[in-house]
Amino acid sequence: MFIWLPPSESKSTPTSGPTLNLKTLTHSSLEPERTRLINALEALGADEQAAKLLGLGPTKAHEARANLHLLHSPCAPARELFTGVLFTALDLPTLNAEQKECAHRSIRIFSGLFGVLSPEDLVPDHRLSIASKLPGFLPLAKYWRPALDEALRAEAEGECVVDARSGGYAAACKAPWAHLISIRAAREREGKRQIISHDAKRWRGLACRELLALGANASPDEVVEALSALAGTISITDAKGRVHQIIDVEILEAKPSRQGGSTRALTLVTD
Repeated sequence: MFIWLPPSESKSTPTSGPTLNLKTLTHSSLEPERTRLINALEALGADEQAAKLLGLGPTKAHEARANLHLLHSPCAPARELFTGVLFTALDLPTLNAEQKECAHRSIRIFSGLFGVLSPEDLVPDHRLSIASKLPGFLPLAKYWRPALDEALRAEAEGECVVDARSGGYAAACKAPWAHLISIRAAREREGKRQIISHDAKRWRGLACRELLALGANASPDEVVEALSALAGTISITDAKGRVHQIIDVEILEAKPSRQGGSTRALTLVTD
């Protein structure tokens, strides 16, 4: 079993630690693509135009400065660097030893800058979402697609992949050679269904945390069974103080692909 996650736009800034060593990162074969992007970001600078290309609004334009010294900035494990809603719900630091081992073997975090990372990879603070537009580059999902397909196929072909990525990161590696189970979330009120976005990240994080108890060798059937059992077992409190829980889990039939994999959509239905 693998669990594929998007990165988080919100990050902690390491104040100490080793500097970046691309050769030690998961899938070191991606070093040429990573190096090219690092060089491009340092050349891009951190002025107003750079911030615009990086998709940073006026209040966050200053964050572009994180890209100026990527090879010399202190690094932290990716599990500590990313601090968004999904990673808060996943809460990797509080896992027990067995769950942490499963997380290390199973979790892959997609990245606009690094392609894909493991939770233990040491990386610096940076700003490069998959939607960023860099001069002289293809859209980043297309830029990464050939290299990620080759690298991830080598480790995950024929495996069960729980896909919690958002659209742009999912487009960077469609993985028709794996058995993908994509996790969606929807809210149901008075018989009407509404797709949710922000809180969906929290639901995905909580669901993926539960899966880590299965171990890295879990089969697609075991994954589906564990996700189906989430109804009525976990809840969240929204920004208005209202408590919501999963009331149902809907699972569509798997659709086989021509490369031996399959895709299956799973929806966490909340109240």
